[in-house]
Amino acid sequence: MLKTQFQHPDELVSKIKSGDRFALAKALTILESNLDRDRQLAEQIVERCWEHSKETWRIGITGPPGVGKSTFIDKFGSFALTKGHKIAVLTIDPSSLISHGSILGDKTRMETLAKEPNVFIRPSPNQAVLGGLQKRTSEAIILCESAGYDLIIVETVGVGQSEIEVRHLVDCLTLLQLPDSGDELQGIKKGIMENVDFIVVHKAEESKADLVKISMDQLKNSLHLARANKSGWDTNISDISSLKNKGIAKYYDDINNFFSLIKNNDYINHNRKNQLFLHVHSHLKDLQSHYFGKLNAQHDDLIKSELSLGEKSPLKIAADLFKKTI
Repeated sequence: MLKTQFQHPDELVSKIKSGDRFALAKALTILESNLDRDRQLAEQIVERCWEHSKETWRIGITGPPGVGKSTFIDKFGSFALTKGHKIAVLTIDPSSLISHGSILGDKTRMETLAKEPNVFIRPSPNQAVLGGLQKRTSEAIILCESAGYDLIIVETVGVGQSEIEVRHLVDCLTLLQLPDSGDELQGIKKGIMENVDFIVVHKAEESKADLVKISMDQLKNSLHLARANKSGWDTNISDISSLKNKGIAKYYDDINNFFSLIKNNDYINHNRKNQLFLHVHSHLKDLQSHYFGKLNAQHDDLIKSELSLGEKSPLKIAADLFKKTI
């Protein structure tokens, strides 16, 4: 139930659409809750904020721990502000197994952006969800866009085969790599290489010039094994030093060119429609899991009783219970 600040979903949504960051944070807290009353309320809020088409940039940032994702976002976001953007950063942190809350706190590592009035940063626990994402990230994007943020940045926990899940949430995906990754560059999985639009060799300071060159060459060779991007964009490889502000402006220009391309060839609309289709199936699975989880708890006594009788196998007991629920 909403607290006294907002007596009705319409009031909360009105505040969100007016750019109220407190209201947006409150809505995202409701969105992340697993309580039945909050799940119902979240559905109403998202429905009221839903707009099929938005002129926005949705960018995913992924890469291994220690590559400097938060620092990169801080520098890139600061530059994008000078171009008139209003920015929302959704950072997905690993969850504590005890409290289930975020344990890294990426917001503290974006010192510049955290002070800006036109920036909203939301760290969320991934709640042990594969793909380095929070299972409500797609709805969080909808709410942020409704609040007027036109540049949405999603930072994942790390990188791996499962991290390509972020591809289903964003228009553009950037992979960050360290210049001294060595054999790790050769081990980048083909699935990720085929799903990224930009690869950045990060922390490319002058003292690492030789390593940067080797890394760039290895990455260019690896791209020959990957299929062409469906968007028609040739995967861009660059070296960037956030510490020295080297390459940030060019990266922004390249991102701008990317979005001009996918807007002109209508790939952005085609891609987002496919993503919505996948989101519906994802929500169906979530609803089924939630529903049957509650039923299973209700059936525990019956299951124990049937097992104590010893007349039915576990398979038969489960099949009989399932038939009663459909």
